Amino acid sequence: VVNCNFLVRRLFAQIRRTLAPGGLVLFETFLRGDPAFNHHCPDPEYFLEPGELLQAFKEFDILHYREGPKLTAANYRNVAILVACKPQERKQ
Repeated sequence: VVNCNFLVRRLFAQIRRTLAPGGLVLFETFLRGDPAFNHHCPDPEYFLEPGELLQAFKEFDILHYREGPKLTAANYRNVAILVACKPQERKQ
């Protein structure tokens, strides 16, 4: 599952549930504190809280996680980036 620059929190549970064991989620979107938060889009629904993405996928094997500024073509954006793998099912 790839999710970039888009945030609908109710999809977190659906991604966790439907991703196959061993499947990957790559997620990058904006954090509160991003310059656009104060200027263009003040609705907090469109910005992650610090640590929120990591918490949403805490049962997954985290392969990469980063929060902070990212240089884009036009400016810096404050983002969270997650690459995580859904654990394999354990045999009983």
